[in-house]
Amino acid sequence: MRVARQSRFIADAMLGRLARWLRLLGYDVAYQRDISDEKLALRSWREKRVILTRDNGFRARTVNAIFIKSDQIWEQLHQVIRDCRLRPSAPRFYTRCSLCNGVLKKALKASVRGLVPAYVYQEQKRFARCPRCKKVYWMGSHAALFDRRLLRLKNSALSLPPLLGYRPQASIACGTPK
Repeated sequence: MRVARQSRFIADAMLGRLARWLRLLGYDVAYQRDISDEKLALRSWREKRVILTRDNGFRARTVNAIFIKSDQIWEQLHQVIRDCRLRPSAPRFYTRCSLCNGVLKKALKASVRGLVPAYVYQEQKRFARCPRCKKVYWMGSHAALFDRRLLRLKNSALSLPPLLGYRPQASIACGTPK
């Protein structure tokens, strides 16, 4: 089965962590924990999204889906990047809300006073905010760790040897982001 070239996804209930990490990489990933298979498939079709699922039976009953073989987050990320030929790039990192998938907007420091801990407000100069859920983001001490992991993922995902028993789903063509 052939899937339209795209880099928009919808993750099933078993892949919330994968959805969050793909969002950190800057990809548009819808996720709804309590959605039925039928509604997931319909939303995927309406919004032109590739379904990411750990349910092989569901994948077999629908089009436009990738079965995620591993239950390990880094292997899942590698599989999606490899199967969809994604090209993660540092400028895209941290551009989406990890909670709701909204596109983050720069926020003036004064506008987040009282919304972040006092020490964060004092130490940080740049902030971003999700216009959907209003979550405030800043590059805290965890950012360096995330950056190293994301860059390592970016640099290694396309050159990894196949996972044990893994065959890429060559018929899936998810595309690359613009």
